Amino acid sequence: MKQNNKYFHALYEINEYAIQRISGNWKDFKDTGLEYIDDSHSFSSDLDIFGQGSLFQYINTTTTYMGRETLRKYLTEPCKNKEEIIKRQGAVDELSGQLAWRQRFMAEGLIVPDKSQDNQPLYDFFETRYERYTKAWLIIGARLIPALSIGAILLYYFGLIPYQVPLLLLAVEFLVFKFDSKERSRILNLVQKYEDSIKLYSKMLYQIERKKFKSKYLLELKDRLVNDDNLKACDQIKELEKISDNILNRKNSYFFTY
Repeated sequence: MKQNNKYFHALYEINEYAIQRISGNWKDFKDTGLEYIDDSHSFSSDLDIFGQGSLFQYINTTTTYMGRETLRKYLTEPCKNKEEIIKRQGAVDELSGQLAWRQRFMAEGLIVPDKSQDNQPLYDFFETRYERYTKAWLIIGARLIPALSIGAILLYYFGLIPYQVPLLLLAVEFLVFKFDSKERSRILNLVQKYEDSIKLYSKMLYQIERKKFKSKYLLELKDRLVNDDNLKACDQIKELEKISDNILNRKNSYFFTY
């Protein structure tokens, strides 16, 4: 019910902004793109591209950091390729008749909070391989010792082994999970910081992947959401969602060794 309320509130906000835009009241929109004004740029500072009463303020309906940055790039680095321009016009023409889908897509972007942060640190994290955590002994220890500890506790409970055995295993388990704990916490906190962004992109990618497009430009964009191994971006980011949830769970009392 709470999620439905957020969705309907987002739809109300979308339509309210649309009414203000067509009524000529768009100059009251808060996002003016003022920080994008660059005096060294050939035209963006003197053609009302950004700032109060600007083109950016008028047409901006983006709901993500990446979307906002893409709009900035399109306005400051306009496409000069005729074929590409025609393809984009075809995409605009197709989407112009998809009001319900457009509003659903925008609503997904508005529901999730904290969308203004730069996601580059998260992308850098994906590109980095942390060799220390690929060591065989650490992987085996992290998986095997907890199971042995549970087994030893059960055996002690039934009086089959002395208490020193599970105590020793718990001590070893603690040492394994304390290995490089500060660096690990730094890395995991980075992923947790972008938890909302991960969920946001997951929902928006799902809307794109389930939609059947016809225009060449949109079909090409959709094809880019499948990698060389035929894995969809939506499925991959859902796996990342699970990882993010597990990272959040490490603060649970059951995961005290973290």
